Amino acid sequence: MNNLNLHPPQELLDFISFEEFYLTISMPSFSPKKEELYYIPVIESIVTMVQRYYRFRYEQETDDRIGWFYQIFVVGLHEAVKNASFHGNQEDYQKQVIFAVWFGRKGMIYGVRDEGDFYSLQFNKEKVETRQVIPSQKDDIPHPGMKCIYDADKLYVDVEQNTLFVAVLLDELADRRS
Repeated sequence: MNNLNLHPPQELLDFISFEEFYLTISMPSFSPKKEELYYIPVIESIVTMVQRYYRFRYEQETDDRIGWFYQIFVVGLHEAVKNASFHGNQEDYQKQVIFAVWFGRKGMIYGVRDEGDFYSLQFNKEKVETRQVIPSQKDDIPHPGMKCIYDADKLYVDVEQNTLFVAVLLDELADRRS
């Protein structure tokens, strides 16, 4: 399934007022010990692109809007990529995790796909889209990283693409992109 093309539904693209700028990345799965070497630097680079695109800096820590963005987008994306590697691909370094970010006037979407079958199962689609705890979790509350995903504005699981799409509106930040 090493197809790099992720296609969010048109409804989500319209939701963020997509501006035809997106980024797709494919990386091998990793073990927990190598997470900081591989995924974290890539996600930090994406955050820098987002900051430049929307013309803000995360160093403005006193701005609650920026903190909210960091929690929902950065922690959520990191959690989705990590889950794809750990749970979807079972840490098999020969399998890829593909993720993409779409930029719009009103917000952005990220999509994450692994080469397993987690998001191709209707049961998991329903659990994620209704923001319920996945049965494989030991307790009945979402992991903090999953909570960041569940706090996003819209969630969509495409079972055909085995892909999670997460839409985040940036109403407060988008006015800076005039």
